[in-house]
Formats: sequence, structure tokens, C-alpha cells
Amino acid sequence: MDSLPQELIDLISSYLDIEDLKNTLTVSQAFQVAAEKYSGAYDHFELNEDNKSDFIEIFGGRRLGYLQHLSFRTTLPPLDDEVDLDEQPDGAPIRDTLEDLREVDESFTEQVKSLFSTIKSAEDRANTGSGRIKLTIYTPTRYIDHENYSIQRAYVSWRVHLLSPKALPSLASVRGLRIENGMEWYYYDEWDANSLRKLDLRVIADLSLKLPNLEALHCGIGGDEWLAGNVDPRQRYVTKDWAGPRRDSRHSFAQAIEEHPISKLRVARLNFIAPLSLAHNFDQLEAFPNLIAPAKYDLFSSNLRLLSYQLRKLSLTAILDYTFFWPIDGATPSWPNLEVLNVTFHIMTPSGEWYFNPLKHGSKSGYAITEADYPPYEETDPDRDDVDYIDWANIIRGQNRVVPNNDTLVPLLQSFAKAAAYMPRLKQALLWAPLQLSGADGLNLSSLTKHAKSAKSCDPLAWGLVYSSSDAEGFMDGRGHRVESSRQIWWQVANWRPDPALHSMIKEIGKDRHGENLLEYWHEYWEDDRNSTSIAGRYELERFEEQLFEDDWPPAEPLS
Repeated sequence: MDSLPQELIDLISSYLDIEDLKNTLTVSQAFQVAAEKYSGAYDHFELNEDNKSDFIEIFGGRRLGYLQHLSFRTTLPPLDDEVDLDEQPDGAPIRDTLEDLREVDESFTEQVKSLFSTIKSAEDRANTGSGRIKLTIYTPTRYIDHENYSIQRAYVSWRVHLLSPKALPSLASVRGLRIENGMEWYYYDEWDANSLRKLDLRVIADLSLKLPNLEALHCGIGGDEWLAGNVDPRQRYVTKDWAGPRRDSRHSFAQAIEEHPISKLRVARLNFIAPLSLAHNFDQLEAFPNLIAPAKYDLFSSNLRLLSYQLRKLSLTAILDYTFFWPIDGATPSWPNLEVLNVTFHIMTPSGEWYFNPLKHGSKSGYAITEADYPPYEETDPDRDDVDYIDWANIIRGQNRVVPNNDTLVPLLQSFAKAAAYMPRLKQALLWAPLQLSGADGLNLSSLTKHAKSAKSCDPLAWGLVYSSSDAEGFMDGRGHRVESSRQIWWQVANWRPDPALHSMIKEIGKDRHGENLLEYWHEYWEDDRNSTSIAGRYELERFEEQLFEDDWPPAEPLS
């Protein structure tokens, strides 16, 4: 046995089941190495403060090369101390103070430093500069004692920051980074014993820069920016995401990307509105903030474009505008390797304008963010309102921004069509917005689709288009349509139609490489006709996106 080459032993072991691999562990050193490699026993590890010594002992050698998925949960010191009523006769502070926020940043930073230092120690002991780790970091959660602390301490708009990121060691073994919500949230949830804290988006970029071999970047965060969806104004006040920190977080992320491009990145799946279901049930008639000013254009959209230039695959869900596709200065962009693209854009633009108009009157532009749009550090008059009897299930209805706004949508579609000409390898592209129509009792929808006259409510809707090249799987191939050796464009736009100039631009996508042949499909139904596979709704778009970006990351496991 000792004379067999390691390659042959690896091949033999790759065909053995777990029980057989256990039996080969003691045959020889070579068989032990192969058994550990193919058993899967060292594929996954959830690292925490208590087991970091075990991690270094286990993976500080050859096993580091077996580790595929590493997860790490961040938690903030609990707010569960007894309040000294003699010193604080009015109870614990209603709002986070500057000192509280500083302690939160320091706690989060120390945990990330511990994580990176632990992985680095394993790398040093393994004496290797390589690895294939996909690292998942969950955003901070915090335990809060209901008896002593107010609901405002559970909904904090101030972002959690990573201090001195340059001091972190570089990790050569990490090939993938994923940032995920630390816990689940829904509109109808009263505040839980655990609280989810929002992460400054710059953290994603700063961590990426310490991973020199990073090839895949994922995130699923941001759904908690849309929790103020209750009819009761008291609930909306205590749960709302204040506009100032929200804008600043976008700007800080953009600045980090501009300062330090991520050089080896090949795949990015960035969802800044996760879960997407939370981003609908708000008052769509009210004005929303201008997230661009004081900049002259949206730095977030524009610098995400810079990030995308080197990618082969990109899936993006965010509040975006046309500068994601085309530079404001008119410079020629380039995506030499991009093959698969999904862009899911929110119905609100970064300026506070809208991609879709309501079926009745509503705001048309955003409002300027001022100092009043930052959370207070001390108790305010609205904080004194009694929130003990809020009906948390009484969420806002009447979402009806489903009428395309050509003033904003056409520039977005035009910039996409222009950009596609500089994506020579593009095989599949989705550009779409999720819509919601609810509480529309008796509203006439004939202007939206020829097949609907009125409605009370509909399932989640989608508006957009899908492109497939002639040498790639089409949007509905295998779903009731046969594969065609032509370029395909699927329009999911109800009764709306592009003007001739825009339509001509869209039809040019892929023509230089794949020829004139083009098939177009127009879907005018918005009802979810489950008996017809020719009807494409939001589910089909989400299914296609999942299919195109299928990978071996394990499902995220936020706290429930």
C-alpha cells in the first residue's frame, strides 16, 4: 500500500462511502489523508469565540485545504442588565447614545479581528498561501431585556462600523465572502428578545480588500430598512430607518469601492434588499429621501458599475439608477468577461423619484436629507407615545405603483441597451422590478393589461425583460417552450410598449455576435395563471436567476 501513488489512492477513496472511508483511515498515512479529504468531515465549520483554539488545532495543517464553508455569527453585548431605578428613576435610556454606538463599533470590530486572526493562525500553522474557503459572516444581533429597555433600542438606524480595517491580516485561504442578515424579520413581528443591527455597507468592501484571492462576493442584507410598514404611525416612527444613516452608508460603500478596486473578483451576488418581500408594504404615496445629494449623481450605482467590469456573473438587487450601466461623463465602459447579468431594481430611484407611478395621486420626487433625518440620541415627544397596544399585523395596504414612468424607466432601459454593446460575452440578462398591487378594490386596470378590468389584489408582480443569446438556455426553455437557435427577448411589461427608438436599441443586443435572428415574446397577463406555462410572473424571474447563479454555497441560516 505504501508504494501506491497519492493520486491513485485519492481516486480510489473518491468512490468510497463514509463507512468504507472510516475503515481506510488506519491503512496508511496516504489513505488517512484521502479519507479525511473525501469524507466531508472537514468541509464545514461554524467558528465562535469558544472553539477558535479547536479550529486552529484541526485546520492548522493539511485539513485547511479541505475546508470549504466557514461561518461566523457576530453578537453585541446584551442589553439585559438590571436598571438601577435609584440612579435612573425614568428607566433605561430610550435611545442609543454616542457612547453606546462607540461600544457597539468596538465590540463588532473585536469580533472581526478575532475571526481574521484565528484564520490567519491556521494559515500560518498550515504553512500555505492557498485555500478554498467560502466565509459567511452574519450581521450583528443583540439580546434586549423587554422589562428594562424600550422598543426603540431594538430598532436602531445607526450603522455598525468596522474600525481600523487596514489592521486586519490578509487571508489567502478565503476565496468567497458572504455577508448575511443575522436574523429574520417580518412586518407583523413585535420586537423580539433579539434585535438585528444594520451594518455599514463599507464593511463589505473593507473585508473584501483583506482577501487577496477573493473570487466570489455575496450579500443578503437590507430588508430591515423597510420595516415601517404599519398603519399605526407609532409603529412607523419607532421602526423606521432614518434617511441620514441610510444615505451615508451607501456613500461610504461607494467611496471604498472607488478607492480600492477588488482585483480578482469573478462572481458577485449582491442583494441589498433581502428579503425582497419586505420592500413593498410601505406607504408608496409618501415622498422618499434623496439618497444622492450632496453628490451630483448616485455614487452607489456608479461605483457598483466599476466593481462589475471584471466579473463573469453579476446578480444585483438594490435601489439603482441608469448610472449603473452608463457613466455620467460619457466615458466608454467595458465588460469583457460578463456572461450572466441580473439587475433587480427597486421601484424607487436613488433620487427619490419613482420608476412607476401610482394608480392615484402620490409623490413624484424625493426630499432633501437634513440633520433632522438622523436619529436622536435622547428621548423625543413621539417616543413617549404608548406603543404597547400596536396591532403589528395591521400593515399598510394599497400598493399600486404599477404604471410605468417613462421619464425614469426609459433612460434606465436605454443605458442598459447601450451597455450591452460592450458586453461581448453576454449570454443571459435580466432587468426587472418587483411590483405589488394590493388593496386596489374596484380600480380599473385596463390601461395596464388588456386582460384585466379590475382587481382587489394580485400576487407579487414583475416588470422587465429577459435576454438570452442563441447559444444559451432561454428564459422559458423547458417551461413550455422549445429551445430556439435564435436570440430571445422576453418582455414582461403588461400593456406597456417601448417607443421605436428604444425598441430598436434593445433588439440590437447580441446581434454582432449571434446574428440577426431574434424571437420576442410579449406577456400581457399579470394574473398568475397557474394553468399556463407561457405566463411569466415574478416567480419565473426569481427561478431563472437562481438557475443562472446556482452554486455550492449552503443556505444561509439567520436566527429565526
